[in-house]
Amino acid sequence: MILCHGLLATDFLAPVSFPVPRDVKVRLERFFRQGGGPAANAAVAIARLGGRATFAGAVGDDEIGRAQRAELMAEGVDVAGVEIVAGAPAFVCFILVDEADGARTIYSAPQTRPLRASTADPLPGVRPALVLVDGWGGPSQGATVAAARAAGIPVMLDAGSVRDDVVALLDQSDVVIGSEPFARELAGADDPRAALRLLLERGARMAAVTRGERGVVAATADGGFEFPAHPVRAVDTTGAGDAFHGGAAWALAAGHDFETALRIGAVVAALKCRTPGARAGLPGREAVETALGASLTPPRIHP
Repeated sequence: MILCHGLLATDFLAPVSFPVPRDVKVRLERFFRQGGGPAANAAVAIARLGGRATFAGAVGDDEIGRAQRAELMAEGVDVAGVEIVAGAPAFVCFILVDEADGARTIYSAPQTRPLRASTADPLPGVRPALVLVDGWGGPSQGATVAAARAAGIPVMLDAGSVRDDVVALLDQSDVVIGSEPFARELAGADDPRAALRLLLERGARMAAVTRGERGVVAATADGGFEFPAHPVRAVDTTGAGDAFHGGAAWALAAGHDFETALRIGAVVAALKCRTPGARAGLPGREAVETALGASLTPPRIHP
């Protein structure tokens, strides 16, 4: 079981031509609505791979919030840790996707997101093998990380940007996988290896920086490595990082080594990008094995 703690959202996506014109009416040929949120998308990725995922987060008590919870359940994600916040609206994002290359611009108001109460059970459900957090879970996320560390459960941090909530979790995370903008701001330079050194100095045992089509750079105390992205024609990059984290978390919990876990995460992310939205294109285990040209069965299972 992998516990994913953080943000649950609904994404409204529109493919458009960039740059976006001003003060005009633009006709949309297509429009999509899908589930979103970094930790929630990772949970769905884990379930699609055949893993067991439970999600801890909050939803509003409106129609969209109820649908968000139902969508996770339909994917086979345990929702024992989902808290319905009375009087709060569901969290939504509006996303413009560049029809040329799948790049996206996300509009959201994170200050309006519903949050689990800090007094809620920090580790709901079955004891997890790994806890994945996204830096969007508020005070209860810190409590979950503290409980996981006290219980000897490894913590993976999805570090999308340098924000106070993310920085507060850096010293408490065993695995940190950050985006390229996060690494650039953390290091104060366009040098992912400098960011990796900082992350290892802060206590991470494993650290990586995802660089989109330029691949992945990673490091542990034993040394560093890098590899290119899995080739794919991207239709929409929304949720690619979430897919990466979900795939890597599943692989680590299953007993794969760090490099293999990152390669699996990269393939999950690439395959997702072939389809609009963060979840519709998340692949199953067979598709990932075909793309990798290898079995996902680890050489050994950690106790």
